[in-house]
Amino acid sequence: MSAIDTQPVPAGAATLGNAEDHVATVLSLVGRHVRALNALLTVSSVEWNDRISTACVECIERPRLLLNPTFVARHCATPHRLAMLILHELMHITLGHTRLFPKPTAIHNIAFDAIINRSVLAVLQGAGVAVGPYADLLTDFYRTNQSPEFILRPPPGWPENSRWNASEGMPASLRTIHRTLYRETVTTGEPPYTQLTYSEIISALRAHASTGGDSVALLGAHGTTAEELVAGGGTRDVDAADALASALNHISGLLPNGAGDALQSESVRNAARTPSLERALRLLLRRAAFDRGDKQVRWEWGTRDVTVVHRMHDRRAACRIHAARALGAPPPLLFAGQIAVRRPQPLGLVIYVDVSGSMQNLLPHLRRALHSLRDEVKPSIYWFSTKVVAARPGDLDKGRVQSTGGTAVSSVLRHAVQSLPQGSPALVLTDGYLETVHSADITRLKQRRNAIHLGVIGGGPLLSDARWVTSSTRLPTPSEKA
Repeated sequence: MSAIDTQPVPAGAATLGNAEDHVATVLSLVGRHVRALNALLTVSSVEWNDRISTACVECIERPRLLLNPTFVARHCATPHRLAMLILHELMHITLGHTRLFPKPTAIHNIAFDAIINRSVLAVLQGAGVAVGPYADLLTDFYRTNQSPEFILRPPPGWPENSRWNASEGMPASLRTIHRTLYRETVTTGEPPYTQLTYSEIISALRAHASTGGDSVALLGAHGTTAEELVAGGGTRDVDAADALASALNHISGLLPNGAGDALQSESVRNAARTPSLERALRLLLRRAAFDRGDKQVRWEWGTRDVTVVHRMHDRRAACRIHAARALGAPPPLLFAGQIAVRRPQPLGLVIYVDVSGSMQNLLPHLRRALHSLRDEVKPSIYWFSTKVVAARPGDLDKGRVQSTGGTAVSSVLRHAVQSLPQGSPALVLTDGYLETVHSADITRLKQRRNAIHLGVIGGGPLLSDARWVTSSTRLPTPSEKA
């Protein structure tokens, strides 16, 4: 039972009545988008809770939609405004914002909300709904002459007669972002705001960090209260996530770049060696490859080029000595040679490396450790975020990965079932911030007897109790000394 479950019902909610009755009123307004709320109601309940700031969907088994009764009474006097609040929070979940970063900053949250507010209005516009009554929540809650608040709402008079001069005096780069968000399409084609990326908004906000981003109150749950942290601390219920994603799937073409679907090439910076991580990873690789610790390491013989003082192994020795004599130079002292060496036989193991946004600070160290072990262990490597992509030749050397920014280990399990020989093991390297896996994916994995071993770097959950995990090992963090 979570901390939220132990709290009494808010006294102020009595004047508002049943929370689900308010949501039922919303259903009659949103037309074709009734599917989004129905998807939520099939897997959860709607309840009042005055210990969350505005609204919150729990990221736990059978999640509930929690609404703050004081906020609803003060800012959502009409069903249209309440619909805007609920659709805003549902969009957070379906776009995977709860998984992009384990600890998003205020600037991340403002960028997410700027995109979400515009996306909800675009969805309603696409359905032929008059958006004014829905936008009223945003225009009353956010000020048009305060930065960065003004990018979280439409300009006055939008959409028919937008008054852009209302934001005069605000930072120019943010005004450009605002115009791109709410400028109507002039010609046929994609709306201008769909060309925006989260990174562009975040960069503009960082350039004007002194404009008060930390003090902006936001709609939805952003971990600003203890109850919101508890509600968002678990992994999402997969049935709820799938239902919501399916219900809102028709808006995918309206979303901006960076919504968690498009693969983008990213560079991983260099990092110093972490011997303790390399040793732990070497042991984990062998254990995962053998699937049990009772098998001996197989060795193979090879050669290694060396510089020696004996000339018998250097084919050029006679020519070099003759040339030295002809030129009156001293005879060469060092020659090229080879020696026999014994190496561990490369292990036939597939490795899936988490390259989601939450791995940003850990990935350089993990990449360096894998690079150091490349001669000893030569597995097939795949990068995974919400999609699985095979690592290309040179990716480890050049620090090059492909990622959507989000995380979905379900994609790894499906790839393993479809691509790996029956009974083969695989290793997943991650920070542990993964979603709950659907029971159907687990069943298929067990039917094929593919063992999934987990290596967790950083402070994330070990997930050792997850049904799809054969073993889970905590790897040393980069800060640990060798």
